[in-house]
Amino acid sequence: MSAKGCVEYDQRPAHDRTRKDGNAMSIYDILDARHQTHGTFCEVADLSVGLRHMILSALSEQQKTLPCDQEEALIHICTKISRIVNGTTNADNWHDIAGYATLVADRLEGKSR
Repeated sequence: MSAKGCVEYDQRPAHDRTRKDGNAMSIYDILDARHQTHGTFCEVADLSVGLRHMILSALSEQQKTLPCDQEEALIHICTKISRIVNGTTNADNWHDIAGYATLVADRLEGKSR
């Protein structure tokens, strides 16, 4: 335990949900950790939904639709942008944005994954 009574976590990848003491993290532990790195869920949701509405509104004004993969990538990118704006900056969010964009670009070039 740290001085403030919080359990300290090891530096294992995020998908390994265990504490240094070997016990599994509770959902509340995970949510508390995400709050520290991403900001509050409501802050992230508010900005992410706002960004999506702007994109969908622009598409509607142009009477344009996007293929499902492009729309889905943009939705995930909006969430990642929102996490960057509301939380701490870490490379993972930027890598994820690049990954979603790469998936779409690869599919447009005939390299589906």
